[in-house]
Amino acid sequence: YLGQSTPLNSVLQAEEVWFTDYLVLFAISTFSGMPYQNYLQDLSSKFITKKLIIAGNLVESISDNLPSNIQTVSNSTEFISFINQLNS
Repeated sequence: YLGQSTPLNSVLQAEEVWFTDYLVLFAISTFSGMPYQNYLQDLSSKFITKKLIIAGNLVESISDNLPSNIQTVSNSTEFISFINQLNS
């Protein structure tokens, strides 16, 4: 867990230390840096080999045109189902 409002560069640095298969983001509010869709495209290109899981109340506003390594989960039930699939 890196915390809220973690700069992208800090996430990149953390990935150099702790290698992960998945990154989970909780999108609960917008930010003024760039449109959220653009942020997700940027994130996807920087973590091309990772599966990015996006949850939170902004998921409904994210377009269906997402990179193939991004998956959205709309609620806690979907998130738990995703985790359970990893264990099967």
